[in-house]
Amino acid sequence: MSKGWPTRAGAYPAWPGVLSPLGLRALVIRHRARLIRFSVIGAVVFSLQFVMQTVLVQVWHVGPVVSYIAVVISCIQLSFLLNRRFTWGDRQIPVPVACYRYNSQKAVTTAVNLAFYAGIVRLGTNYHLANILTAGCFTLVNYTLGNSWAFSSSKAQVAAHAGESQGGIHPRSR
Repeated sequence: MSKGWPTRAGAYPAWPGVLSPLGLRALVIRHRARLIRFSVIGAVVFSLQFVMQTVLVQVWHVGPVVSYIAVVISCIQLSFLLNRRFTWGDRQIPVPVACYRYNSQKAVTTAVNLAFYAGIVRLGTNYHLANILTAGCFTLVNYTLGNSWAFSSSKAQVAAHAGESQGGIHPRSR
């Protein structure tokens, strides 16, 4: 397989190296330092989200799903700023490109997160526990997407985005 992902006879395909237990282990080992920074930022932002949602639900009597939406929107932006600086600060990617990609990624993953969260709250799970379960389930998904797309500094990807943001006209085709 490409990229040196470990494989063994009969193992799941290594796309993108995460589908098999060996691939998951290799991903964690290869990205250890960056994944730790991402996780610490996630824990800090999650703690802030937890406190903000508690205030909205218990003090201001906002419903748990509505409060989740309001808090998540603000925490996504904080998470972008912190991850841009500390997790992927070594990547040469323009801030507007990274911000556009990160928020596009988060629009999709947050919709899935929200559906999961709302579903387990509806089943009777406490809103705090639902928050913890949701964060835990989607940490590696969010890291992988952030690392491979939102904060990827591939010149081809940055140039393609520049062409998209200028009405589909690639800068070299002018």
